[in-house]
Amino acid sequence: MRRLHMMGGTARARIVGPRTGALPVLGPMRWSLPYARKPRRHWAAALVLLVVLAGLAAVLAARRSDNSAQTAPAAQATPAIVTAPSVVVRPPVSARPTPAPAVVAPRRATKPPKTTPAGPPVPHRAIYADGKLYLVGSVPDQATGRKLYDKAVAVVGVSNVIDRYTIDARVPKITDGRVIVAQRFVFPFASAVLDPAYSNVLQLGYIVMTQNPQVTMVINGYTDATGDPNLNLLLSQARAYAVVQYYAARGIDPKRFVPIGHGQADPVASNDTDAGRAQNRRIDVTLLHLVG
Repeated sequence: MRRLHMMGGTARARIVGPRTGALPVLGPMRWSLPYARKPRRHWAAALVLLVVLAGLAAVLAARRSDNSAQTAPAAQATPAIVTAPSVVVRPPVSARPTPAPAVVAPRRATKPPKTTPAGPPVPHRAIYADGKLYLVGSVPDQATGRKLYDKAVAVVGVSNVIDRYTIDARVPKITDGRVIVAQRFVFPFASAVLDPAYSNVLQLGYIVMTQNPQVTMVINGYTDATGDPNLNLLLSQARAYAVVQYYAARGIDPKRFVPIGHGQADPVASNDTDAGRAQNRRIDVTLLHLVG
């Protein structure tokens, strides 16, 4: 009987006899067995490739570590500056302090002017009565009303100016101011002599003319409808001239005045009653170039 012992790709054989014992083996016997596989060459190539790749990986890792070690000082020398975003912390509404209301001194003694009233615009004018100057009618804008108001305050004082202007954009630009003396300015019968009782009214005109040297005053004299119309016309002219002479005697250039007598024309009230006739016996003053 033959027994084979595999050793690598070589088989050793010895001949064994019957159960009585084994015969000595004369020497090694070598056979090339078909089932004894030889190692394939591609396994060796793959192993070599793995070794090469591992070496390359080690080299690359070494280079990376060297580069990081070289660039680290530069990064420390010029650190990047990162600006933190600004954060505004607002307290809750309940924690916010409530500002105290601003205290503004009242500029005008009456309600603020209305804007664009219904109907056609009313010409602006100032009416002097009982020591007060009432500003009425329409002005084109708030700035113009403010200028006229300041002019009035400079003459009679803030406590004596009642502002009732209305704002109406349809009104053209204003440069003049009209003042109506509603207080009865009475002359003696058939006379143009000024009564000293009305010197306070004349003093207002004097203040206006001295504070505003650019102003020209137009003095309009009127009468009621009592008597002859021609005589009333002459009387109104004489009274207007008397006003000019009053201011000229106090140093104001008479060339800055334009006296006009209108007689009983343009009544502002009915001539059928005493009260109406008293309103028609009036003096209107127009101040040219009052608002530059």
